[in-house]
Amino acid sequence: MARPGDVLRGGGKRLVFLETKADTNGARLSFDEFVEAGEDAVPAHVHPRQRELFTVVSGTLGVRVGGKERLVAAGEAVEVPPGAPHTYWNAGGSELHHVVTLEPALDHETFFESVYGLAREGFSPQRKTLRNLMLLAQLFAGHDNWLAGVPVPLQRVLFPLLAALGRALGLKVWKPTYAAVGGEVSLNPPTLV
Repeated sequence: MARPGDVLRGGGKRLVFLETKADTNGARLSFDEFVEAGEDAVPAHVHPRQRELFTVVSGTLGVRVGGKERLVAAGEAVEVPPGAPHTYWNAGGSELHHVVTLEPALDHETFFESVYGLAREGFSPQRKTLRNLMLLAQLFAGHDNWLAGVPVPLQRVLFPLLAALGRALGLKVWKPTYAAVGGEVSLNPPTLV
């Protein structure tokens, strides 16, 4: 179980937990995320039951919410309401530091442990392979996240089948080595807009 100050690393990103599900009685999860310049955008996705807030500390965040793209500078924030398709990326030439808040927390600590752990092993959702699709299906269906642009009812049918096939082939989206580890002093989470 993640605790405030615990760190995840993977690819060109680093995540430091600020508030966890246990700290907020499930109300929210918040973390600092540091994204190197040149990192790929997060796949466009939908959280049917979660509000997401991005608050930029330094650098420039590129975000597309509901088809509208914008740049978010230090000191600014952008909210993603539940059900809105969205993606984000580092839109600047230096490291992006932003605070992400998800309400409610659901089981997204484990989701992010999986995302970062898989990234350390070379997984990239941008690579369109059957292996990656089976991992993505396990990850998304298991955490009520869905790809934008593909009808969610179709994903609710196909993803469990692809996830089961992946598990039968020995693919796992979470391993004990993916768990967050202590080691950094975190910043105070922002006040929600």
